[in-house]
Amino acid sequence: MIKHEKKSGRVAWLAWAAAAIFYLYEYAVRIAPSVMEHELAIEFSASAATMGAVLGSYYLVYAPLQLFAGLLFDRFGGKKVLVPASIVVSIGCLCTIIPASSLVYVTIGRILAGIGSSCAFIGVMYLAAVWFHENKLAFLSGLATSLGLCGALLGQAPLSVLIDKSGWRMSLVLLAIIGLVTFIIVYLFIPQTAYWEHEERVKISSQFSLGNFLAGLISVCRNKQTWRVGSWPAVYTRPLLCLVNSWEFNTYKIYYASTKQKRLKLPACSPSGGWSEVHW
Repeated sequence: MIKHEKKSGRVAWLAWAAAAIFYLYEYAVRIAPSVMEHELAIEFSASAATMGAVLGSYYLVYAPLQLFAGLLFDRFGGKKVLVPASIVVSIGCLCTIIPASSLVYVTIGRILAGIGSSCAFIGVMYLAAVWFHENKLAFLSGLATSLGLCGALLGQAPLSVLIDKSGWRMSLVLLAIIGLVTFIIVYLFIPQTAYWEHEERVKISSQFSLGNFLAGLISVCRNKQTWRVGSWPAVYTRPLLCLVNSWEFNTYKIYYASTKQKRLKLPACSPSGGWSEVHW
């Protein structure tokens, strides 16, 4: 990026906040099945193994698409990626409620949610890199993560109350409506490509090729520092994403015989936080 041209005024904060709101929203959608897993299993007479496969379909697309989301931002910019991504997550919520005798539409909905969500956090950091100076990136990264985890909490207790009162389908309709509002916010407040961003993207696009991409990917994978730095976060976050986000309620019910009200107090954002809540 061209350092002296970066901004950090009102436009920058509005653009970044819009992307962060999308990240908060998609995290709530990501967490939602852990709250309604019991209702879904009863509705479709599904076993735990089947539910695990359905809920896991989100991560089957979310994880690999992280590799390509950055390329999309470099090629098309923040707005052209985040606008369709936000509406895809909303459509995924609506797809889940289509009446059917099997979990096929639930699976499709989770896949769509995973596709759209794969752009969320990368989009937040991309806009931070475009619109802010480097000395604010660490702060914005931490702030974005905190907002995402607030979305996780909103996707638990409030959503559970709504499910008890209105059912899981109506809850997903509400999530879809919130997604539409998020789409409007992203569309309105993320500006068109700034000229310094456009110049950088043109430069990157002129140098891009599939061969260069694969060569760079192989180079990163061969770097020992990549594995040293990435191993601990991977070990820490995989149980968080796969177990806590999808099976938190049932896990604590089995091992701690906790009530639904107590499980709702367990923060989905941290295994250690969940441990302390159970014991204290």
